[in-house]
Amino acid sequence: MSMNTNMSMTNMHPSLLPSYLPKSFSPTAQEVVIGRGRKIQQHPGNVNLRAVVQSRAKDYVGNTDKTIKSTIISTIGRQIMAGSRFGGFVKKDTSRNLWYVVSDACIRATIAQAFRDCLSPSYKSSKFSKQRRRWSAKETQTQKTVPQVTSNTTAAEDTKPISFAAAKVTTTTTTADRPLSFISLQRDAAMHLSKNASTAFPDLLDQADCFRVTPPSAAHPSTTSDILKRCLDILIDDAGMDMAAICDENPFEPDPIPESPSALSSEPFLADDEHLWGLTFQA
Repeated sequence: MSMNTNMSMTNMHPSLLPSYLPKSFSPTAQEVVIGRGRKIQQHPGNVNLRAVVQSRAKDYVGNTDKTIKSTIISTIGRQIMAGSRFGGFVKKDTSRNLWYVVSDACIRATIAQAFRDCLSPSYKSSKFSKQRRRWSAKETQTQKTVPQVTSNTTAAEDTKPISFAAAKVTTTTTTADRPLSFISLQRDAAMHLSKNASTAFPDLLDQADCFRVTPPSAAHPSTTSDILKRCLDILIDDAGMDMAAICDENPFEPDPIPESPSALSSEPFLADDEHLWGLTFQA
């Protein structure tokens, strides 16, 4: 500490020099606590300092002469120090857990900061102005960060490889997918009739004397032809079905065919499937 500082503090408070205070010392409403935080700002001595500064704010801000402003600060410092037995402005040494009286420079800086906080709209160095700038900077940073995060997320989604492991592609062939030719319809009808005749048409099989039906792939051509022909004859006789559309290759423009069931014997039935089954009905 310089000699000028010692002389200044001696002049302001001759009975007290900077030193550690007793261990039993605890700040009261007569002492201003130097430090940060809400608890310190709410200390009664700090509240008293702000009240004194508020009462001298007009004199302080109305003068442009720095000498007058310095005199106002010194006057407030002496006033607070005079009302305290322990120097008025104290700070805690956390390493030793002891309180001590701060220097004259610290006292003046504390009072000057109190003026700036009181006149925050006029001073950029006030706590309020600093806090407002921090809030503004934080808000600006947040606004810049949010679009960037969204953009990065979108880019990551765009560059993410598409996985087909979970996609189950099933290929099924339905009737709509197959060419609906009359040949295929004939084949399906014959296969169904041959395989399911025992359950679907038991009466017809009794009349046709065909109790045992085997699939066309395993049956003899002549046997299969006789079975199908006789079953279809019975269907036509009993139900009066018109087989013209079934026997014609082009169901949309059918050629005239005699309606009599006996006409079936003059034309080979399922003649279009000769290249598939090799079957020909004998008249």
